[in-house]
Amino acid sequence: MKNNRYILLIFALFLFLSGCNKSTPEQLINKKFKGELVISDLIGKQEVDSGSVFLFKANNIKNDFFGEILILGYLLGNEETGWEIGDIKVEDVMLQGLSTRHKILNEIKTNKELPVSFGKFTSEEINSIEVTKDQNYKDAKIYTKNSDKYYMEVNSYYPILTKDKNGEIIEKIGH
Repeated sequence: MKNNRYILLIFALFLFLSGCNKSTPEQLINKKFKGELVISDLIGKQEVDSGSVFLFKANNIKNDFFGEILILGYLLGNEETGWEIGDIKVEDVMLQGLSTRHKILNEIKTNKELPVSFGKFTSEEINSIEVTKDQNYKDAKIYTKNSDKYYMEVNSYYPILTKDKNGEIIEKIGH
């Protein structure tokens, strides 16, 4: 009877410790950039075949960036199995209505490229953003955090269109 309690206690301790070893996406990124950047907010997440692409806002500890810092992270895994870093891109965005970026993340395990369009916009005139996807335009996912507006779309390319509330094109960015 006493041995069963010890076995049960050891098993419970093992389950507890194995669950504690799983880092969150924020913890992984913060560890990678320790002393340089620290995640301040998760802006958005889009799932892909072997993980997820995250868009984070970060604070600059070393003051070597000149705008708001966005971190685009491709992480392998999920909440259940845990996360590992696939690829990370860091961008500072200067705002004058719209700041757009396009980066290629590399899927290490499958050796595929993930093109991602992302950015931030402050212009009240912009109602939607369309990105090129499969040679057609598609609405990019828009995220709002503390009245700031961001967008991100995986597997997308330039050109990017900004549109007003009537669907009229404001600006075409890229070729």
